[in-house]
Amino acid sequence: MACQRHRHRVNVFFLDTLWNSRISHLPGVTEYSANIISGILILSDGVLRLLDSVEYSGVRGRVVKIGLRATWVKTDSGDIAIISNNYLANGPLVNFTARERLERKLRL
Repeated sequence: MACQRHRHRVNVFFLDTLWNSRISHLPGVTEYSANIISGILILSDGVLRLLDSVEYSGVRGRVVKIGLRATWVKTDSGDIAIISNNYLANGPLVNFTARERLERKLRL
């Protein structure tokens, strides 16, 4: 009987630990998923392309990498700013290079 009780307690403890760890990781998973979805939308909409001149939240520079999770912007001073795609998608993002390209999309 003692072994059965001990095993039962271990199982309850294991389930409790599993449940708590899943809840604590949920916000991170949600943010990660939002960044990936935003990255896919940025790429598919053509809002950003490599070497576009952009400004977001006081950071101004050229796009040097567009990933699913984040976009890399090289500033005039040579620093690299890594900006989450979710932030870029929610704006305000200014793309100085893509004016004509984006205006054509608006006309279609």
